[in-house]
Parts: sequence; structure tokens; C-alpha cells
Amino acid sequence: MAQPIAVLERLADTPPRELARTGADDRRVLHSLFLQCRAAGLTGAPGSNDVARLHALFDVALGHGLGSLVVDYVVEVCSDRFYTSSDALEAYLLDGECVKKWAAGALVQVHSWLSTGLVRPGGVDVGALRSQLGRTNSIVLVLRALAAPVPAPPAAAPPAAAAAEAPHGGDLEDALRLQQCLQVLDWCAAVQLSDAWAARRWRSEPEWRAAVSQRRGAAHPLPTFLQRLLQRLGLVGSAAFSYPPASLEKAVAGVFLSGGAGEATWQDKLALLLYLLSDAGIADLEAFRLGFSVPPAQLAEWHAAALVDQALAGPTERASLDTACLLLPGAATAGTPFLFVEALAKLGRPEEALAVLRALEEAETALQIRLDCGLITEAFLEARRCCDHVPAEQRGPHTRALVRRLAEWAQRARMVHEVIQLPLNALEEQAMCGWMEEQAAAGGRAAHALPVFYLLRGRIAEGLHANAGLSRTPPAEGDAEGAELARAGGPQRGPQWGMWRAAQAGERSVAESGAAKARTGNGAAAGAAFLATPGSSRRAPGSKRARLAPGAWPRSYRL
Repeated sequence: MAQPIAVLERLADTPPRELARTGADDRRVLHSLFLQCRAAGLTGAPGSNDVARLHALFDVALGHGLGSLVVDYVVEVCSDRFYTSSDALEAYLLDGECVKKWAAGALVQVHSWLSTGLVRPGGVDVGALRSQLGRTNSIVLVLRALAAPVPAPPAAAPPAAAAAEAPHGGDLEDALRLQQCLQVLDWCAAVQLSDAWAARRWRSEPEWRAAVSQRRGAAHPLPTFLQRLLQRLGLVGSAAFSYPPASLEKAVAGVFLSGGAGEATWQDKLALLLYLLSDAGIADLEAFRLGFSVPPAQLAEWHAAALVDQALAGPTERASLDTACLLLPGAATAGTPFLFVEALAKLGRPEEALAVLRALEEAETALQIRLDCGLITEAFLEARRCCDHVPAEQRGPHTRALVRRLAEWAQRARMVHEVIQLPLNALEEQAMCGWMEEQAAAGGRAAHALPVFYLLRGRIAEGLHANAGLSRTPPAEGDAEGAELARAGGPQRGPQWGMWRAAQAGERSVAESGAAKARTGNGAAAGAAFLATPGSSRRAPGSKRARLAPGAWPRSYRL
């Protein structure tokens, strides 16, 4: 009988491309490995065909911490457009649909385990919970690899913003919800919340429900923070979740297995979980912050929301109101809900409401002060943090306003080059490129940063396209430097021509074919240096020149 460890090592050492190939015995390699796994007692699957045998091998890998084997199979086999076969069965084995079908079945197994574990008299078994969490983490990686776009030429690729905003959907979103639910259950088990739940301050569910109803009536016509959270998560009147919940485990499953799985929804779900724990009187704020990596200011805001709602019950909850008033002024940002101001005013705390209101205004003023001090990176990160707290549906307009404000300030301060080096996300990049295109249409000199923006990111084809557009754009009236460049001979003798020559020298075959696939990073670096260096167009082709660091660009050509 084969030793299980030896068989697992053999399975791990087998290259993914070899699994579907036929060996000397006219059997596929996966068939031989399947027989060895069954002989070692690693699987009891019948394996009636090669598809079932491949799925059984994936199950063995997933159950023994080798989930990366399935990920490698997707990346090296399924994602290779040129790796196919004329044989129908082999072609299906090499296709991502074969792996996707296996992943869907694996998710069903985890769901089934969770449904059974939640109703066990002794609660969820911690060891089994962590094992299922590990399996789910691997399934998520597999589904992410399957959902990754097939590499394509940049000219034919969709905009980065559109790809980033595309919803996951299907099995991937289901797997992410399951992963989040298991993570929360694992944290609850680690901090022993089941024991604390039994000692919560509400002795009966009807008593708790009556308190929630009383708060809702006291807040009218304003909504409570609980109502606001439930509405944002789509849990109002939901059969999966009711507040107060019957048990902690059912509350976690009802919240985290429903709705979306994006970052904004995840944050709202965590806020609802903290609200529940605070309302039950069992919230360990430090453990919650460390367990879910919540920033202290965000944690304070979430906790204050629960305390303000509790204060609606009357004078008996004055301590909750006092604590909320201490937390809010220091936690308020530009994204803090205005409902805090309204609720504090309604509860007879106008001074604290004014402090929160001033904090909201001061957050915006602080951004401008950082910019005036030249602290671009600090201002950018603080502004992004504020935008992250804004509801998802409002994040796009807020981000565009942020980037436009940064860009306009940088144009006045002649620091556009520093701004385009910031680590912009998809929305920010879309807004920055849009602003520079507007500058190009108006003939503004800041538009010359657009080719540099692309070159700094190794996107040669887009840089060439942007440069071609600039070559046709006349300088704006009053733009002395732009006019001087135009008089010097246009793009053939200006710095843009140097970029074009450098990109052609480094990526000639790419430019001719239009594929725009940068094989090396030298073309982008040389292009950026040529674009920024005065007189670069007068250098003899092929002459050597020291590369300039971004901060060492000549002042006269700083954007």
C-alpha cells in the first residue's frame, strides 16, 4: 500500500501541464495519480472518467493544503490560449470550465458543512471551521485566477477603471461571501464570543426587541443608525436576518452570507456586527480592531453609532451618550454621516453636535493646508481615506473632485510630475487622465504630462498615442513655453519627439505591430527621460546619457 505522504509529494511535484498528457501505458498522468491516491486511502471517489479523476485529484489537493496546485493548473493550462487539443475530452480537461465546475461543487460542500455546523447543539467545531476556511481561501484563489482576464494587447484591453469596477458575480462572489462568513466565525471562536453571548445584558429576545422599537420611536422622524445600516445592506424585512437575532452564529450567517462581497459592503457588515456586539454589551473593541484591521477612527465612529442609538432609550443610557460625545470629535472626517450631528442635537447635546460639524469642515481644510505645505503624498492619502468612508454610490464623484483639486493645485505649483507619480487606483487614474485630456484640448502645458504618465507605468502604446494627440494640439494663448516648443520645430525637434524615438528604439517591433507589449522596462524609462530633458532631440541617436531621477528634472521643464 502506497504511503499517503509519498503520494501527496508525487502529486505536488507533477507539473500541471503533465496531468492531461498520456503516458507510456496509454493512460493519462492524472489517471495514474488518481489510482495511487485511491490506493493510499486519500480518496474514495469512483473516478469513472478522466474528468471525475481530475476533480478527485483537486479534492485531494484541497483537503491536504495543496490548493495552489489547482491555481497553478488554471494559470499554466487553462489560461494559455495556445495550449489546446483536437481531442474533445482533452480539450475540456484543459478548459477553465472544467475547473469552474469542480469549484462550484467544492463550494456546495462547504455550504453544506456550514449549514450543518450552525445547528449543532455544541456549536461550530473550531478545528473543522478552520479547515473549511482554508479550503474556502483556496477556492477563492482558484476562482480569481479563472476570472482574471486573458492577456491582450493594451490597444484592445478595456480601461483599467472598467475592469476594476466590474462586479465579481457568480461563484466568485458566492465564495467571497462564504470566506467572509467563515473568517468572522473563526474570530468569534478565537475570542470566545459564544460564552459572552450567553451573558449579554438582554436576558430575553422580547425585551431586546422592545428596546429597539423604543429607540426607533424616539428617533422619529430621523432614522436610527441601525435602520441606516440595514437599509444599506438590503436587510430590511429580510428572512435571512432579523434584529435582534436568535443567536450569534445565525446573525453572522444571515449578515455575511447575503448581499454583496465588495470592500464597501464588507465594511458595512463589520459595522453592523460591531453594533450588535455593542448593543449586547459584549464588544471587545481592541480585539475587534486587531481581528479585522479596522482603523481606530473608523472603529470609534462605528462604536459611537451604537452608543447614540442606545442613548435614545432615555436618561438610563446617559453613560452611552457621554461616551459617544467623547469619541465623535476625534473620529469625525469628511465622510462622517451628518446623521451624527442631527442625532446629537435631538438628544440635547448641541455643543457636541457643533464639535462634530466643525470636525467635518476641518477635515476638508486640513487637506488644503497639507497641499499648501507641499505634503502631496500625505494630503493624497488623507483624502483617499476620506473618500473610502463615503458610500460606494457616491465614491466616484468624490474621487473625481479630489483628483481635480490635486491636479489644479499641482498645475499652479508646477508639481504635476510629482502628482502623476502617486499610486493612483483605477478611479483616480481615470479622473487624472480625463483632466489632462481636458488640458490638452485647451492647449495647456500640463497636458504634456499625459505621455509621461503612461511611460512611467510602462504603457508605451498609450504614451505614443497621447504624444501624437499633443503634436496636433496648438499651445494655448499666453503659454510661452508651449509656444517656444512649437517654434522649435514641433514634435520633430521638441522633447516629445525624443520620447517617440526612444520608444521606437526600445519597442520597435511592438510599435509596428500595434501589440504594445513591453518586453523590457527600458523603453519607458528612456522615453520619460527623453521627454523631460532639454535638448534631448539634438543628441546623436544612440549616444549615452545618464538617466535622471524624477526629482532631478531641470526646473525649466518641470510640469
